[in-house]
Formats: sequence, C-alpha cells, structure tokens
Amino acid sequence: MKILYLHGWGTKYSAKNPKVSALKSIATVVGVSINYARPIGEVSDLIRKTVEKEKPDLILGSSLGGWWASFMSVMKNIPFVAINPSLQPQHTLRRVPTSGIDYAGREYMLSPETIDAYTNFLTAGTGLVILDLGDEFLDAYETKLKLENRYEIIAFPGGSHRFDHIYQSLDSISAFYQKVSNKE
Repeated sequence: MKILYLHGWGTKYSAKNPKVSALKSIATVVGVSINYARPIGEVSDLIRKTVEKEKPDLILGSSLGGWWASFMSVMKNIPFVAINPSLQPQHTLRRVPTSGIDYAGREYMLSPETIDAYTNFLTAGTGLVILDLGDEFLDAYETKLKLENRYEIIAFPGGSHRFDHIYQSLDSISAFYQKVSNKE
C-alpha cells in the first residue's frame, strides 16, 4: 500500500513527522509540502500532480489536509482517511492571521479570496474519519455528528488537534484499506 500524506495548515511534509513515521510501519508513505495560503487552484494543481506522479492507493490528510484528502478522493476516485479534518475551511481559516510566519518558518499572506474559495467537506468519496475528541481547534463532536451517517468514524477520548492516537489507528487504517481495495 502506498499512502499520500497531506499535512495541515502552516506545516510541511516531513518523513520525521510522528504520523508519517507511524504510517511507515504499515505502508510506503509519500508527501508534498504545501503552502495552503497560495490560491486554491495552485494548491489543487500541486496535489493533483503529486497524485498523478505517485499513484497512491490511499490519501491520508490531517486537519486542512483532511479536507484536501476528501476533495482528491472525489476528484481521483482514491479512498481517503481524514484525521481531525477541517469541515469548513472557509470558516476556520478566518481564525488564522492574514499574514505572518507559519509553523514551517515560511512567510505567508492569506487572502480573503483564497479563504472564500474553500467549500464544505465533500462527502462523495470513500473514506474513514478518525478523531481525537479532545481537539482544541476543531469541534470533533460536531465533525462526528455531521459525518457519521456517511463515513465510518473512529473517535478517541482525549487527544489533541495534532492527533495523539496514530499508533492506535494503524490497524483500523489497514483494515479500511483492505476492505475498500477488495471491492475494486
């Protein structure tokens, strides 16, 4: 299995990321560093080209990367796993300063046009949603309520937005992939 990992806002892809390191125990993991402050069309093109080049079997994203995982799942018909996903980036990105230095040390300018280009989380793809109920940034209970009729949800008590339960999720991620790959 090959997983394309999509990180969250303001960070970058790193093979040393704890989620990436854990995922490497069950799959080959590839990724790309994304500046989500760029116009949505540029971000979409970068992720689409990465999907076409890497040909992943599964797209796994965290936070805003979870939104993009669901989006690319619909566009490219690839199953996804969303960890603590942003359901409405057009609202949550308004909490981010419009300019500054992100967690990866890059200067950014986040325009209202970029924020407004986002839509609600797509629910047409094949996915698994994994949540830490202690997420301090996004309302995991609301996410569970909004998505539980569409996707399998795994919710861990406690935890954080960074997601503290990756190792406990590995068997579920593998089982989800096995289930959806056997349908093809």
